Amino acid sequence: TRLEKGKGYELNLKPVNILSDSGELKDDVALMNQVIEGLVRTKPEQYLWNYKRFRSVVDY
Repeated sequence: TRLEKGKGYELNLKPVNILSDSGELKDDVALMNQVIEGLVRTKPEQYLWNYKRFRSVVDY
């Protein structure tokens, strides 16, 4: 979270032990996305919603 008047940031760190018991990559990725979604929902105003990750499309 960005502190008021540009006085820095507050970081909340959590342990990263979110792997599923199935051993399947798709299950692990789905679980990771659920964790990220939960974090974004706690402070949606802090999430960079308009970030453009891919600036161009490559035709393979």
